[in-house]
Amino acid sequence: MNNKQKIILIIGMLVVIGASFATGLLIGQKNAPKYDLAIAQRTSQTFYATIESIKQYNDGSFHINAKGLEVNDINYRGDFTFKVDNNIDITFRGEKIKISDLKEGSNIAITFTDESIIDISPSPLEEVIRIQLLNDKDKTTTNIEFVRTYNIVANLNKTDTTGENNFYVIELFQTSEPVVIKVNKKYVLKENENYEFTFKGDKIEGKDYTIQDIFNSFDTINIEKTDKIGLNQRQDAI
Repeated sequence: MNNKQKIILIIGMLVVIGASFATGLLIGQKNAPKYDLAIAQRTSQTFYATIESIKQYNDGSFHINAKGLEVNDINYRGDFTFKVDNNIDITFRGEKIKISDLKEGSNIAITFTDESIIDISPSPLEEVIRIQLLNDKDKTTTNIEFVRTYNIVANLNKTDTTGENNFYVIELFQTSEPVVIKVNKKYVLKENENYEFTFKGDKIEGKDYTIQDIFNSFDTINIEKTDKIGLNQRQDAI
C-alpha cells in the first residue's frame, strides 16, 4: 500500500468516526427525558403585599414599594421594591387592568421568577411577571383545609438545596400545563399515579389560586395514593 492509499484510508476512517459521533449525539439528545430540563426552568413564586408608594418614571414605567403581609412565609413579610411596566400582567378577579388602577394602600399578589433575592431592605425584585389586585374583602383570611388530586407526570430525581424535598412534575385532570413542585422526601410518589394532596393554611378571600399558588401558599399535611380517575377525583373548592 503506497502513501497515497494510506492517506485516503485514514481520511475515510476519520469521516466514518465523525459521522458515528454526530449520529450518537443526535440520538442521545432526542431520547433524553423531556422533563430533565423542567427543573432548570425558573418556577414562579407568589406572595402578598400592601402598596406603600408608587412613583412614575420619565419612560412611563412605575416604581412600587410594597410591604409583605403577615399571611406570607416569614421570608416575604419585609419591604420590597420593583419596577412595573406594560409588559407585566396586571389583573383584578381575572380581568386585565391598568397600572393606574394600582393605588397606595391596595393589597396585591406579586408573582416573580427571581432566582435569588438580595438581603437588603427594601429587597429589589428584578423579574416580577404578574400582579393581582386584591379588593378590600381580600384583607380577610380564613384558615381552611382542602384536598386536590394530581397526577405524577415525572419524578425529576433531584432534591432542593436543603436535601429535604424532591422535585416532581404534576398535572391536574383536564389541564395541559404540567407544574414543577417540591414534595417532602418522606413521600415517595410514583410516576403515572394519582395522589390526593391535603393542604392547610390561610386563604385570602377572593384570590384565584393556581396550582403553583396552592403549593406556595398552603402547607401540604398529607399525600395519599388514590384509584379515583377523571371526574370522580376529589377536587375541593378553595
